[in-house]
Amino acid sequence: MRQNDKRPIKLVNILLAGWANSSADAGWRGDSMLGRVIEFGGSPPAGSGNDQSNAQMIKALSHYRENHHNFQAMEKAFWRLCRDKATRRHIMAILCRHYYQGINTRTDRAYSEEDRIMRWIEHLNRRPWQDEELLHLDDYDKLRSKFNYGVRRAAPDLIRSEMGLS
Repeated sequence: MRQNDKRPIKLVNILLAGWANSSADAGWRGDSMLGRVIEFGGSPPAGSGNDQSNAQMIKALSHYRENHHNFQAMEKAFWRLCRDKATRRHIMAILCRHYYQGINTRTDRAYSEEDRIMRWIEHLNRRPWQDEELLHLDDYDKLRSKFNYGVRRAAPDLIRSEMGLS
């Protein structure tokens, strides 16, 4: 496999990680009570009576993490590719394939290919896109074929071309 074959997938994962990066906003980590209990080993520290805002700010900044240096270029490429219905289908297919991992909260089981395809159709039928053709395609084998073509062939080729990796 050529090195360029893996590069589009890496860029897709950089894009998804950047969108999911909750630490991009310093000070908004959103610790749960369980997280605080774990952090302080079960017993929160005693208050000092002094203003600790500077210490809190420094602690928050320690959790700040920049997005990958390719994130902005990939995000711009994503939006350019999503302007056209045909390329949008392929890009959304590869995003759904790589984003929907782990446990599906709707079924309480691991995401299957069918689950990813259903999410793909849902995403393509949200405003302003409205890709009705896929929504009303009754043949699951054709849907699966379109999804897999987008994931394995079309989207990587589009990303290579858009990002100048050819």
